[in-house]
Amino acid sequence: MSEWKTVRLHEVADVRVSNVDKKSLPHERVVSLCNYMDVYSNDYITSKLSFMEATAAPNQIERFRVQLEDVMITKDSETPEDIGIPAVAIEGIPDLVCGYHLALLKPDSKQINGIYLAKQLGTSATANYFACRAAGSTRYGLSNGTIADTPIPLAPLPQQRRIATILSTLDEVIEATEKLVEKHQQIK
Repeated sequence: MSEWKTVRLHEVADVRVSNVDKKSLPHERVVSLCNYMDVYSNDYITSKLSFMEATAAPNQIERFRVQLEDVMITKDSETPEDIGIPAVAIEGIPDLVCGYHLALLKPDSKQINGIYLAKQLGTSATANYFACRAAGSTRYGLSNGTIADTPIPLAPLPQQRRIATILSTLDEVIEATEKLVEKHQQIK
């Protein structure tokens, strides 16, 4: 682990706070909108999810288009504990755009793996960092600077890829096991 170092998020990813809302305007292009609950409820963003339809301006589509290995985090919530929840896109989904109350993180693939980044953002250390820096009294939020300055433990890229593969495989096994347990409960 001596090859690991700690970097700030903005050093390894482009941080973009979305302003794409759920409204549909006639002069804008129709898109699929990845919104707060899509990120909050899922570790992985795939085409199996049902995204809402909305519209966005061409500059919003360009800036907030979700691509393979992009990570999104919840930016605002009712409690500090629900801020910074990550999800990573593991498929390219045409016309998918990151919605409001989320930050879109575009990893520099030469420095960091998207799944690895999402898993690092999902650690208790990062959750504590976000909770301690969340501002608000009835609704909490993270500033752009706080998100950009998030410390990220950075392993060498080959190790990141191995870690990402192991963790995503474990997630698949857990999901399959949960489905079997649910099926068993239904049969019982």
